[in-house]
Amino acid sequence: MPQNQLVITIIDESGSKQLKFSKNLKRNLIISVVILLLIVGLGVGFLKFLIAKMDTMTSERNAVLRDFRDLYQKNY
Repeated sequence: MPQNQLVITIIDESGSKQLKFSKNLKRNLIISVVILLLIVGLGVGFLKFLIAKMDTMTSERNAVLRDFRDLYQKNY
């Protein structure tokens, strides 16, 4: 049997089953979870940045429209 595998045997009434895992499974799972959490965290941060940017742009747009309406009213 190869040295780099972890074998788990499950035995019940209907027979037995052997599951073979890499010995590095725990490390690989932890790294995968950390990478997933990092991606989700960066996504949330980027979305918050975009929402704040959109709020700023909306308020600037409203100010420009207000100035345009004032100028339009003065000319007519």
